[in-house]
Amino acid sequence: MDEPTKRVLIVDDEPEIRGMLKRAVERQLKLHVDVAASGLEALEEIRKHTYDLLVTDLNMPEMDGKTLFTAVKEHHPEIEVIVLTANPSMDSTMAAVKSHVHSFLTKPIRMQAFLDTVKAALEAGDRKSKADGTGDEDKTQSVTQILNDVQEAASRLSAELEKLAGSAPASTLMNLHTDASVVKDGIRRIRSLIQQG
Repeated sequence: MDEPTKRVLIVDDEPEIRGMLKRAVERQLKLHVDVAASGLEALEEIRKHTYDLLVTDLNMPEMDGKTLFTAVKEHHPEIEVIVLTANPSMDSTMAAVKSHVHSFLTKPIRMQAFLDTVKAALEAGDRKSKADGTGDEDKTQSVTQILNDVQEAASRLSAELEKLAGSAPASTLMNLHTDASVVKDGIRRIRSLIQQG
């Protein structure tokens, strides 16, 4: 049996999610997967091993995913990053864009979409290695993927708000609708900036 040539690090403070993602990547994609329960543990693993892909939760104790992926991309730009979150924000999205994160996926995780994203991230890493650097096309694809993921999350949030319309206080619903609108508007502005070059 051939040894896996790619190495993935999955970081999540929830053991069930770590285990589920690890098993799926190992079984379906036949990759070597390590796991870490925190950002600090992940940094220690990255010091010991060479990784092709980091999959990290955004909200974790000790060191959040944003701090982790920012540090990883600064010191190891060759490592592709996928960020997982149940609550995307404009701040975390912009940090992901600035750090050249490959994808931003929302929880609950749809396993086939996750596996497809892992494959795409590894392929992007291969293209960068062959080009001996990060090309503008890869950056644009990465930003576009992040924007698509955040837009999808904002749409789901709006749909959930509609369901809550009769049961939540009006002020809460207004605040949530405003936040969803801000996210959607931010996405439109970022897309416009990308198109302008």
